[in-house]
Amino acid sequence: MNSPLRAPAQAVGTGDLGAFECLGTDPAVRRHLGSCVPAHRLDAYRRAVVGRPGVFA
Repeated sequence: MNSPLRAPAQAVGTGDLGAFECLGTDPAVRRHLGSCVPAHRLDAYRRAVVGRPGVFA
């Protein structure tokens, strides 16, 4: 049986911020994770996620 190809997990980098911002502000996603990230907190959210141990892209 063939095993699926898997991309290696990488720490979040600045190139991943667009995707993380979408997740942080998407109402459908945030219903499962909690409330949306308010617009005034997006900068702090971006800074907190880049290079954070245990957060992968």
